[in-house]
Parts: sequence; C-alpha cells; structure tokens
Amino acid sequence: MHFGPVCTVRCVKLAFLLCLFNINVNAKEAEVSHEFKAYENKLNYCNELKEREIETINDAYFNSLNDKQKNRVISILYFKATDKCVAYEEAAYFKYVIRTQEKEGLENLKLISFLPYQSEETIKIINSLDQNEIERLSNSEMFSTPFDMLSAIK
Repeated sequence: MHFGPVCTVRCVKLAFLLCLFNINVNAKEAEVSHEFKAYENKLNYCNELKEREIETINDAYFNSLNDKQKNRVISILYFKATDKCVAYEEAAYFKYVIRTQEKEGLENLKLISFLPYQSEETIKIINSLDQNEIERLSNSEMFSTPFDMLSAIK
C-alpha cells in the first residue's frame, strides 16, 4: 500500500521530531547528571578534607576571646571553609536547577536556603565578634579549607 508523498513527508517529519525529542531528553538527563554529579563529587571531596586536624591556633585576636566566643568563631570558620570549598559546583548546580525548574533540585535549594535557628545567647556572642577578624581568619591558610572542627575546639 502506498500512502503518497504527503504521508511520507509527515512520517519523516514525525520521525525527525521524535529523534530531536529523544536527543533533547537525553541531553537534559546528561546535563542533570553532569551538574549534580560535579556537585556531589565536590561535596565528597570537601567532606574528606574535614579530617584535617588543627593543632594550635596562634592568633592574637582568637586568643583574646573567651571560650564561648572561640567556639563560635571555630564554628563560623568551619562553615565558611566548607561553603568556599563547594561554592563553584553548588552555584553551577543551582543555576541549572533554577533554569530548568527541576523539582528535586528546587526542593534541595529550599532546604539549604533556610537560616538555622540561633538562640539569643548565640546572637549576642556573634554580635560581640569582629567580623573583619573572622574574615581574615577565614582567608588564612589554616581555615581556608575544610577542617576537623572538634580538633580546633579545645
């Protein structure tokens, strides 16, 4: 049975569109896989760095603080170092999530966007700290990459 040239053209167009759709779907899956995989790999790498121990902290500002302030500074430095470590891959992944409106990624973005609860005492301690000094420490060799937080709290 011969359906004529119009049907043949339509079938060819349909086959072509299906191929494009299939390529587009596979490309999106590969992009998700690539973006997420890069972020996941970097998270794993940064988590391995968290085994690095801090022996002693010889810093005039840090040593001038009381124990509660020191603990808070260490905590802040720990999170800053981790954030810096994954920043590029995290930004690339969440740009992809926003661009494509990927549901699972949007849920993850919402989860990490919430500010943690801080007690009034914690807020007072944070407000008593010199943020410029914390930034200086954060950029120092000792605290610029993830570290074992418990080893630094003594």
